[in-house]
Amino acid sequence: MSDQATDGPGERPHVRIDFARLRRPADLGVRRASVFLALGSNAANHIPSLPHQLDDRMSYHFVPSEISDETRRQFNENFEAWIIGNALRDLVDAFTIFLKHCFPIQHMMATHSYIPTDLRALAAEVEMLSISAQYSRLRELIGLDQRYWEMFESFRKARNCLSHRMGLVSRKDVSPENNRLLIRWSFLGVFMRHPDGTEQPIDHEAIEAGHVATGHEGAMIIMRLTWKERSFAVGTNIRLTRHELSEICFAVHMATDHVIAKLNEFSIAQGIQAEHPVADPGT
Repeated sequence: MSDQATDGPGERPHVRIDFARLRRPADLGVRRASVFLALGSNAANHIPSLPHQLDDRMSYHFVPSEISDETRRQFNENFEAWIIGNALRDLVDAFTIFLKHCFPIQHMMATHSYIPTDLRALAAEVEMLSISAQYSRLRELIGLDQRYWEMFESFRKARNCLSHRMGLVSRKDVSPENNRLLIRWSFLGVFMRHPDGTEQPIDHEAIEAGHVATGHEGAMIIMRLTWKERSFAVGTNIRLTRHELSEICFAVHMATDHVIAKLNEFSIAQGIQAEHPVADPGT
């Protein structure tokens, strides 16, 4: 965000908000997670399995060169869980950096001022908050959707389980309300809306299962923001499909769009017109 003082007394400064630059950390986190998830998943599921020893020139190896199929399967599953945990961490960390950059922008728009000492104090305060606390605080300032808070909180819990317990869900990970670990995310769902108002999801799972029929008279194809949830009981392992991981990356992209759109709405309310208004996918 940059401004220029005006000549007339009492006039507000001219302001330009670089939303593309503001959202860059979140977008970079999504790209990194998507690429690294693909590389890790492809490596874990490669046939034949990729070599599991670090360097065949070493005189000492931590595991034997010849292992059973069951051991190889365990190696690959644990590696995939490790990759997913790191991807969720990257997504959460990148979005945290993005949120931290949003606070001084909102503060300057709200006060129509640039006071470095105030901004440094605000940055230091926000730095100490978790992603959940950051999102909640920004939500109060610009009216964010509470459901994205729930999404990132579920990512945080899943990441902790994957990092500290290799994805094996324990009682530390589950919600006391339902005794399960939930992972929630948003996506742009495609539905067939019938004349009676009922809706039928159209996704790759429904198509593969043969649940989507064609030729419904009067039916419309619609697209809207919807939510998906995976549930894991104590003693089970966190396992996500490649399609779900792709959806989760896109969910963070949409959450970034949502925050940018709400900042844009706030800027307009403050009399600051952005050069390129942003549409909110959540509306």
